[in-house]
Parts: sequence; structure tokens; C-alpha cells
Amino acid sequence: MSAGLITIKWSKLRLHTVVNAAALTEQIGKHIQEYPFFEGLCVTCSFGVVEMKNGSDLETLVSEADKLMYDSKKQGKNSVQCSK
Repeated sequence: MSAGLITIKWSKLRLHTVVNAAALTEQIGKHIQEYPFFEGLCVTCSFGVVEMKNGSDLETLVSEADKLMYDSKKQGKNSVQCSK
């Protein structure tokens, strides 16, 4: 598991498909990139998005999301990769 793994939980927001989750993730990445953390600092993000299915366990989900995040990093900055 990567040291930079962040898990976000929306208690009242239902993301009905992995496509909706990916679109939201892209928006989050854009806001992070545009946020003025420090003068001259540009922050970019790579994300892996997985869908929880019946019988999914946390370890498998995190492992799949981690692999997708590294695939995303290979694609370039501010990329999102989703499970199929």
C-alpha cells in the first residue's frame, strides 16, 4: 500500500457508478491543482477509483485502488484510472 493513500467517505453522497465517482475525482484533482498552497508550488494528483461490490473486502479494494493509482501516474499528471 502506498504511503500517500487517502480514503474519502461521503456519508450522504451516493455515487451510483464508478463513472460518476471518476468525474467527481477529476473535479477534486482540478481543485487541488488550482489551490494556491504556496507561491510557485504546483500540486498534481493521480487517482485510482474502484467500485465496491458484494463480497468485496477492504484489503482487495485498497490493493486494486493502489494499482490503479500507479497506472494513473504512468498516464501523466492529474489522471484518474477506474476499475472496469
